[in-house]
Amino acid sequence: MHNIPAPLSLQCAFYFQEKPILNNHAIETAIQHVFPTAQVGMLNPTENNHSQPSGMMFAYPELRNESMLSTILLSPTQALLPGQSYLNSVTENMIQQSWSLKNAANLLQSSSHRLLLIDQLFDLPWKKRFAYYHLTLQTLLKNFPTCQLIEWVNSQELIEPQHYLNISQTEQGYLYGAINVRLYRVSGQGDHVIDTLGMHVFGLPDLQCHVKNNLDPDLIIQHLYLYANYLFEQGDILQDNETVDGIFPSQVWTCRREISLVEPQRLVINFNPGAEFYAGI
Repeated sequence: MHNIPAPLSLQCAFYFQEKPILNNHAIETAIQHVFPTAQVGMLNPTENNHSQPSGMMFAYPELRNESMLSTILLSPTQALLPGQSYLNSVTENMIQQSWSLKNAANLLQSSSHRLLLIDQLFDLPWKKRFAYYHLTLQTLLKNFPTCQLIEWVNSQELIEPQHYLNISQTEQGYLYGAINVRLYRVSGQGDHVIDTLGMHVFGLPDLQCHVKNNLDPDLIIQHLYLYANYLFEQGDILQDNETVDGIFPSQVWTCRREISLVEPQRLVINFNPGAEFYAGI
């Protein structure tokens, strides 16, 4: 039996070509427009300008009965040393699996500053927790006009900011960025491994399917994203040997819990689409 891991911290990084100016008043106003009772604090204001913090803390008093810390932090990461680049902080795999962004390497190379948004709401129910983080992230991004790239750390996806805002504010794109659907071609065999990355952050299993080359992987990608949204709403409800609808009429997929084929190692629900298409054991 495989156990579900404890929820991890949600993390998203903002990349800037030049040091960003955090307008404390504007950000506080924007946050309180979305969360009227929110309290916004400054982290490490500069000695000469107490209104210009290096980071910020967002506290949500209405959550204190449910969450011990009830805060989300915005903090700068360690400054780059001469000759260093943020390109060295991500893997080639992450760049390849960030489908919507074709110039990720150039944007990372040209960035000189990075802020990290970290949630401390892991004791909240996952849907409520993500709703607070999601809206806080969107609000900040609208106040960071010079942000040229965001990185969803947990799902290992790099996204252009406006593209993220456009999609994530739609019902179908609510989990965009938080959940990444990845595609891997198995060398020498011609088959594919498609998986989701990001569900594990909420204490939910990710999804995986290992298929032969006679099945269009794009169809699997779309189907896994739909099931990821379904499980995010319904919870961890799929058990071993349970069946779900496949991508064709009358086709069913059989579920089995196992450890992921692709790193990072985590619990997944592996879908078997039948002997004709399945490349797993």
